Amino acid sequence: MIPWLNLALMVASALLCLYFYVRSAGPAALEIKIGPAAYRRCTWYRMLSAVFMTTASIGYVVYYFFPLPISLPRYFQWPWWVSTLISLL
Repeated sequence: MIPWLNLALMVASALLCLYFYVRSAGPAALEIKIGPAAYRRCTWYRMLSAVFMTTASIGYVVYYFFPLPISLPRYFQWPWWVSTLISLL
């Protein structure tokens, strides 16, 4: 039960982090709508994004101790440089 709850928490935290981070990225556009308070609001959005990012990171640590009860490979079958190439693309 813990692994599945942890997975749901990680996914939800990552999505909320993305949402608040995107919202915090445009204070100048928001300033046109609500005025100078936009910068303060975007600061709060950025802090909320950091909280959810930290929550997702803690979830990764918990996942190490409570992995999902399905057979996922621990290591990829290819060398590390292939993963680096895929991430660069």
